[in-house]
Amino acid sequence: MARILIAEDHEPFAKLLIKLLSRHGYETSHAPDGVSALTAIATSPPDLLLLDLRLPKLSGIDLLKKLRASDKTRQLPVVILTGAFKGEKYAQGAKRLGVHHFLEKPSSSEQLLGAIQASLGTPVSAAVTPTASKPRPFVSWLQQAFLAPFSGLMTLKQQDRSHRLLFLQGIPLALQPGFTRSDLGEHLHKKGLVTKEEYDYYRNHGDDRHDLLVRMGCFDYPQLLQEKLVFLTEQLSHAFTLGDFQAEMQSLSRLPLMQPSLVNVPQLILHGFHQQSRKEIPTPLLDQYIAPNTDYFRFINFFAPNLGEKDFLKSINGQRTVKECIPEGEYVGAILQTLRALNMVQLATQPLTPAEPGDMPLRVLFADYEEDDLLDSDTTVNFDDLVGDADFDLDLRPDAPTGQESAPQTATSSAAGEEDLAAKVRRTHGELKGKDYYAVFGMKSGDFSIDRLKERYFELTKQFGPEVLMQLYGEESSLVQEILSTVTNAYNTLSDVVKKERYDEMLGSENIGLGREGDDVFQAQVQFQSGKVFLDMEEWDSAEKALTDAHSADPQNGEYLANLAWSIYRNPRNQQSRAAMDKSRQMLNKSLALQKTADGFAYKGWMLFENGQDAIAEAEFNKALKINARSTLARRGLRQIQEKREADKKGLFRKMFS
Repeated sequence: MARILIAEDHEPFAKLLIKLLSRHGYETSHAPDGVSALTAIATSPPDLLLLDLRLPKLSGIDLLKKLRASDKTRQLPVVILTGAFKGEKYAQGAKRLGVHHFLEKPSSSEQLLGAIQASLGTPVSAAVTPTASKPRPFVSWLQQAFLAPFSGLMTLKQQDRSHRLLFLQGIPLALQPGFTRSDLGEHLHKKGLVTKEEYDYYRNHGDDRHDLLVRMGCFDYPQLLQEKLVFLTEQLSHAFTLGDFQAEMQSLSRLPLMQPSLVNVPQLILHGFHQQSRKEIPTPLLDQYIAPNTDYFRFINFFAPNLGEKDFLKSINGQRTVKECIPEGEYVGAILQTLRALNMVQLATQPLTPAEPGDMPLRVLFADYEEDDLLDSDTTVNFDDLVGDADFDLDLRPDAPTGQESAPQTATSSAAGEEDLAAKVRRTHGELKGKDYYAVFGMKSGDFSIDRLKERYFELTKQFGPEVLMQLYGEESSLVQEILSTVTNAYNTLSDVVKKERYDEMLGSENIGLGREGDDVFQAQVQFQSGKVFLDMEEWDSAEKALTDAHSADPQNGEYLANLAWSIYRNPRNQQSRAAMDKSRQMLNKSLALQKTADGFAYKGWMLFENGQDAIAEAEFNKALKINARSTLARRGLRQIQEKREADKKGLFRKMFS
């Protein structure tokens, strides 16, 4: 039974702590001031000190310094629970005195118990959560273990099923059995990555099988680690949907030098909340002011929020309510639940002062690169530049003669004028539907002229330029943007020789027109093929522009995104930009999450190889060859690695015998 000394001057709160810890099997004693605490420790050292920093007679900080100065008490585990000294500065100061658990009042009982278990660092049977404890959702148990952080074995029980989950410093490492699959082998067998014979052999080898699939030649070691991570993450995500669990937690010895890097727990919690059915945010919560607290900067960069969630996070500054931070039409319930579960925000009925990251250097927040900085730089059409001084107009009505100039449209504030303009927008938008790129400009493929293309492009962009857009609202405003997007895509394709040739080939084999189902995909294919040609020609700017268009038309296509990342990475004008290099790597990783492609793995291999990470690069090249055995880029990469190794061997040989 572990003995805990509670150094706390507030008598009612000390009694609550004694009651809580006694209920969980700990033996407790109480010291109301720093001097009596020091005397008690000198007389009979406890197993752990629960310390308030603002103590009479001898402050908690001075008490802690005296304890660390003595050989007898230097290693005494200490958990700080304070309401007076809050913030990262004090937490860092406590760490320098050997205190790794700095809790601010008020803290939950789960946080306190988790910190005590982790600080004791040895199995404490009396501190195990009883089997008969009240069932709780999986996220609650995961939150408790992660925030403590807990090292040990958590046994989750639900009806007649039991699952053992191993943690190290709050990070899940292993699960047995899974929630939907009994083990990793079944998971891989269902995915078609191992045969039934291989799975049967794996299943019959009990605990002696953590690297068996590597020994069997099914995977190389980096691939096995990746599959283990996928299995564990998928299973834990599924646990969010399974209702409440009872749990037993058995602490194990803490290994301070180990830094586990398996499951991204904050992102897992966010993903789990997304899996649950959407819930309305309660009105009292919507009306509260919200601001980051110190833990906000501890976890924020582990998230991969969507665009709506990013906008929400950017708005949290303590001067706005939750309701005021929510972007129009966006759902932020999942990210808000996650922020609260991880104690990342403070809420109040009055404006708040947001916490700062302290002395921690902070490059970005939640990977907050500006998409337009890299995707759209120098690649999109500037309508003001293209329109120039054009003073002509184009009527797209079917009965209007080709090239006939219509009367200039004059802006008017009258209701009739606005109705005419709105009607014109709706009519033009409807007429563009179903037209191929030539028909958009009143031409056919047989009478194409680049001069006429430019002339009519300027006419259209002038007709629906910014001054028109400013006069419209709602649906008509969106329709104008769609018209301009359609016209721009058509112009970009027909004004480029390579893209136009590809388009003509596809137009002859399949009748796909603007606005029809599948047209965005078609446009993306045209741009992608052009981008690949430019990559082969090493015309990096043109490749980046074409692939940006492809990605914009089909943002969920991993192959398009992988090639765009490679064009940014290889473009000489980006070589000196740290942001561009980081962005290209981030985009490539995202592309592989969307779609595992030979190009994606080959590009990643070269990025790693050029960074000196030969072993990991080799694994990526092999992944590329498993998808496409003819991948020239992957083969060349493996050859480069082999040549480098041979050169290193020769150099070593000369050193040994020269």
